[in-house]
Amino acid sequence: MSLVRFLLAAFLALTLSGSASAQSAPVALSPQELRAAAVTLLEQGNAAQALRFARALLQRDSTDLAALLIGAEAAIALDDPATARALAARAWPLATTPDTRFRAARLAALALSLEGRDTTAQLWLRRAFQDAPSEDARRSAAEDYRFLRARNPLRFQLSGGLRPSSNINGGSSEDTQAQAWLGGIPLAISEASRALAGWELSGDIDLSYRLRETTKSQTSFLLDASFHLFWFTPSTSQRVPDLSASNFNRQEITTGIRHSIISERSSAPMSMTATVGRRWFGGEVYSTSQNLSAVIPYDVSDTTTVSLSLAAGRAHYPGSSNGITHTRAIGLGYQRRVNDSVRLDAGFTGTTSRSQSATRDFNSYRAVIGAQFDSFLSSVDIGISSSLEFRDYTRDFAIFVPNKREDRIKSLSISTTIPNLEFYGFRPVLTTQFTDTRSTINTFSSRTLSTGLTFRSSF
Repeated sequence: MSLVRFLLAAFLALTLSGSASAQSAPVALSPQELRAAAVTLLEQGNAAQALRFARALLQRDSTDLAALLIGAEAAIALDDPATARALAARAWPLATTPDTRFRAARLAALALSLEGRDTTAQLWLRRAFQDAPSEDARRSAAEDYRFLRARNPLRFQLSGGLRPSSNINGGSSEDTQAQAWLGGIPLAISEASRALAGWELSGDIDLSYRLRETTKSQTSFLLDASFHLFWFTPSTSQRVPDLSASNFNRQEITTGIRHSIISERSSAPMSMTATVGRRWFGGEVYSTSQNLSAVIPYDVSDTTTVSLSLAAGRAHYPGSSNGITHTRAIGLGYQRRVNDSVRLDAGFTGTTSRSQSATRDFNSYRAVIGAQFDSFLSSVDIGISSSLEFRDYTRDFAIFVPNKREDRIKSLSISTTIPNLEFYGFRPVLTTQFTDTRSTINTFSSRTLSTGLTFRSSF
């Protein structure tokens, strides 16, 4: 008999037979038989003995995947989540099949949730979702994730993508501009002020932490951070050799407090939000801002909701001599769910922006309509949104140009999920956006077309 089988036999003799076993010969079991015995004990509810068998197997071979999984499940049954988490975490990198990887990740997530570590448990559930061996298993992992998300005071959402753009700098689509002091004679617009093509890499993290909750209200801390990095195409670099695309890089960070109140008039809560933020442009501080907003929804029917939104803000632009801008906005929204897979949206917003700077002193009126089609053609989600905005600039541009500035901005966005592709619960989304700005001062007329991939959580 080998030394390993002798030790296993002695272990069984001590744990199964008690004092009477001293008078009988020990029974030798192979590792396979000991695993089977541990599984049987676990099924019979003897988790303590199953854990002992698993530990005996792990003393023989610390990489015994079956023993790690059996031990983790037994520790869960014994209300020992720390041991279960450690064993499941050791099992996951050793697993070579979807079934065992799914089982290890689910056990790790369960152990972490029992320890109250919901955020890390959610990450393990995404691992479980990725390796789910069946559709039922995927559905189960997603349902567990939603449960933890609702319970977890910390909520976060990540997004980002890479896309080409015909106009990364918001430049003019025109070649010339008429100048007032030259009697309307057109002059060429510089290459740096015209539309420049390139690539945009963006990322965003949106966090909220529930500070206080009652049956009627909830107060949360908010943090949102985003970045947009740009590169020129080779042809654009040749057009503007002295200009760097990094001059147009943007970053923004916003923090705030949101207070939500459950209303009997709507399934969605009424919310009030106060935020402060800072924006950077080309590596320099561009603006700091303070904003207040409120949203008041009202259910017209079981499928239709209308909402009133109010907002007020103040922004300081330290690089400008006319640095203070005040904004006010009021909006009306409409949302109707036609069925489980079709939703219609519409809205109208009026905004006033007041500033000593002519480019930030205007009245704006914007209308938007959209539709969302979930599970269209079985596995594709499609979103369509279109908007039309009129801006009337109140300050005189006459020292530069012969016309009063009025802009008309049209936009169209189409988003489509790519079928049969999903990574850890994130689905790639192909988004195409087109924006056309027509201005009475054609320096500000521009067109932008961009198409790129982003990722959206499916649960």
